[in-house]
Amino acid sequence: MNVDIQARDFTITDGIRAAVLDACENFLHHYSDRISAISVHLADINGPRGGNDKLCRVSVKLQHGPIVVANQVSDDLYFSVKQAVAKAGRGASTRIRKQKSRFEKLRQRFRQTYDYGTA
Repeated sequence: MNVDIQARDFTITDGIRAAVLDACENFLHHYSDRISAISVHLADINGPRGGNDKLCRVSVKLQHGPIVVANQVSDDLYFSVKQAVAKAGRGASTRIRKQKSRFEKLRQRFRQTYDYGTA
């Protein structure tokens, strides 16, 4: 899985990079063959003032489908990463299920219209 990690107003440490990659592996590995790109944007909204200001925005581009975006703001960056990736995973799962359902309905409609079993 190719994961693009970007940060605003701070540098990405090896620990942050490892946490992001680990979360992506844990929550998105089921759909790795259906995901074309993952982008993770991290930001410290309030700067040095503190508070609930660690933002993680995860964008998952599905093959032949939409982009699923999930956000999480917390006082702990690692928690924000884990929660945002989990939300993106649930969103990707929903979209993939809907795509499968649509495909199956089209397949059934096609079989009913063009019944090749009768000669």
